Amino acid sequence: FNGEVYLQHRGDENVYMVPGAVKYQIDRSLYDIREKNLLSFDVNRVTLLSIEKRDGEKKLQNMVVENRDGSFWFTKPKEVLADRDKINGVIAAINQLQAKQFVVEKGITDQKLSLFGIDRPLVKITVELMNDSIKSNDSISSNGVYHSVSIGKTVVGEMINYYASVAGSRSVVLLKNDGAVEKIGAGFAKLRDKRVILFERDDVNSIELKSGIDVVVLKKIGAAVNSDSGSTSDSKSKQVWMFSKGMGAIVDDLIVEGVLYKLMTLSSVKIVHEADDKIVLADWGVEKERVKISLFDKAGELIDSMTIGDKNGDIHYVKSQKIGRIDAVSGKLLDEISFIKEDYIFNEDKTE
Repeated sequence: FNGEVYLQHRGDENVYMVPGAVKYQIDRSLYDIREKNLLSFDVNRVTLLSIEKRDGEKKLQNMVVENRDGSFWFTKPKEVLADRDKINGVIAAINQLQAKQFVVEKGITDQKLSLFGIDRPLVKITVELMNDSIKSNDSISSNGVYHSVSIGKTVVGEMINYYASVAGSRSVVLLKNDGAVEKIGAGFAKLRDKRVILFERDDVNSIELKSGIDVVVLKKIGAAVNSDSGSTSDSKSKQVWMFSKGMGAIVDDLIVEGVLYKLMTLSSVKIVHEADDKIVLADWGVEKERVKISLFDKAGELIDSMTIGDKNGDIHYVKSQKIGRIDAVSGKLLDEISFIKEDYIFNEDKTE
């Protein structure tokens, strides 16, 4: 056998020799060749995402997320910034929901939906897009604005199955249990943005580190530096950090960039008080702003600031001006940020 097979068309006396792979293509089942994705849409066109989570009769949570020029914001259960990466992960998981088995093709009754937990779904998802770029394997949205999927859950012994039905299809599929449902149903607390101080690193032109009466002010300035010799020339433009006043010493750029990175990645371990709570600032040591970090843009306008309050074990309590809530954050991470001028001076011995 040389890997080829013979083929003859009905009504054709000729016999053809074709690659053996044709046989495997012909032998594929209907399931193998049909579309298994429940929805197909351009993830970049999502303008709104609604997720309802239920537990039997009880509605646990109704979340609505809006896309505002590339930033995701919760409008329900409350208006706060959402974690962009996590929301993108949820959208991708919705787009990748796949059928493992087509259980009921069409015409299922509401009574039979209860067999699959879809009459009172564990999760109901609605995706809204900019235009008509969304479709399902059963239908295309009439106005192209949105489509909904309901997901039910059944438990038999130790076996957990997830079933889904696209709105308007009256069909049910068994989902591949690959963690997508868990990701979609992560919940408000896990999907909200927990960063404490909000900024883009390239926008920061000045940093003020205040501890009591001591203040360190670092400012980014432009300089033309020769990439080989380090001498000033027109060969290459580079921005460096300097002390804004006093001390003429050279600032270690890597240390400053490290501070910015720590601030960018500083996230809440626990949200102690929301911005709209009645907060007694003295309870957390942030009322006098004794220790504070402020970031400014090129025009000298405040981007955001963070007041550091009391410490309890490995936890620091902080309050940012932009977000306005009280957060518990890693004390270890904050302890790595120095408020002493001398710690920012470039030390050539450290590079050797």
